[in-house]
Amino acid sequence: MNILNIEPLRLYRGGDFKLANGITVSQPTIGKIEEFGEQRYWNAINTLCAAPADMKWQLWDYYQTDYTKIDDYELFVRLIVPALSSKKRLFEEIQKEPAKYAQELAQMSEEEIHQMQENPLKLILGELDFADFSPYYVEEKNQVILYNEATGQTIDRLSYQQLVQAVRKMHFLQRNNEKPGNERTKMDLIEDARDEARAQKNKEFQSCLLPMVSVIGILAHTNVWDMSIYALLYNIRRIGRMKEADALMNGAYCGFADLKKVDKDRFNWLGNIE
Repeated sequence: MNILNIEPLRLYRGGDFKLANGITVSQPTIGKIEEFGEQRYWNAINTLCAAPADMKWQLWDYYQTDYTKIDDYELFVRLIVPALSSKKRLFEEIQKEPAKYAQELAQMSEEEIHQMQENPLKLILGELDFADFSPYYVEEKNQVILYNEATGQTIDRLSYQQLVQAVRKMHFLQRNNEKPGNERTKMDLIEDARDEARAQKNKEFQSCLLPMVSVIGILAHTNVWDMSIYALLYNIRRIGRMKEADALMNGAYCGFADLKKVDKDRFNWLGNIE
C-alpha cells in the first residue's frame, strides 16, 4: 500500500523525506555506511523493515506468539523498537555505579562501549532515537503510540508505515508476505527459519556493497563514496538491464535465440527496473 508519495528523481538524487509527526528520513552515502559499519547498517535496516514472517521463530520461541496473528505495527512496537534503541540509558546507569559494573566494562572494547550509546538508525533518522520514546495507549484512537515526553513527538501507525515504505524503497526491499496454508506448514516454516538462523550464526559477514562499489568505480570512474545508497543500488540494476538488452539484441541479430516469447520491454534498456 502506497501511503507516501516518493518522487523517483528526488530519491535518486538522495533527497530527504518528510513523514508524518515531524519525522525525517535521510539517505546515507556509501562512505557514511562504510564509516558506520556495513554489517551494523544492514542489521538495523533489515530489522526495521521486518514483517512478522521475518521473525517467525523468534516470536514463537521467545514470546509464544503466532506470527500469523500479529500485524507489522504491533511487531514494531513490541520487538523492533527495543531492538533498535540505543543503550544510552543503560550506559548512564553504568556510569552512576562504575564499580558495580567494572567487570563487565573490562570485557568490552572502546568500540563496543561507543556502540552502546549510538543510535542504530542514526544514518537515516539522525537524532531521532527510539530509546527516547515510550509506548502509550490512546483510547480515542484505540492504538498504542510511541511518545517522547521531552519533545512531545509521537510515532503512530501512519508514521511507522511511511517510515518503512520509505526505507524499503531506498533499499529495494520487499515486504515478506509469506502465509502458510495450514498449521503443519506454519510449524515447518518456523522450524526451517530457526535452523537457517543457527546455520548463519557463525558465518563470516560478506559485504554486499563491495562488489557493487567496485563495478560502479570501474565503469563510471566516479566517486562512489559520495553516492547515495539508492543511487548505487539503482545504477547496478540499470547496468544489469542494459547488459540484458544488449544480449537479447545480439541473440536476435545472430539468430542464436528464439525471442518470440520474450517480453519486448526487456529489449528497452531505459525501461522500468523495479
